[in-house]
Amino acid sequence: MAAATADSDPARQERLTRRIRLLVAATIGYNAVEAVKEGRAAWHGESCCPVSAAPSTPHAEKAADACGCTTACSCCT
Repeated sequence: MAAATADSDPARQERLTRRIRLLVAATIGYNAVEAVKEGRAAWHGESCCPVSAAPSTPHAEKAADACGCTTACSCCT
């Protein structure tokens, strides 16, 4: 059993490491772009739903749909 395994090949390890780093960098870059887009939309007042301190009616919590939006919000449609 003196044969070297594929995991001990330094060139292969370097290629895999480079691929993983590129994948991580692409993921971080995509998330950063999406965060900037959301931030700009919120800055311009285009955010999903207005946040209120207290519900306007006693049954406002029951009127919210699965994403937390009330019936007056159109962001989830």
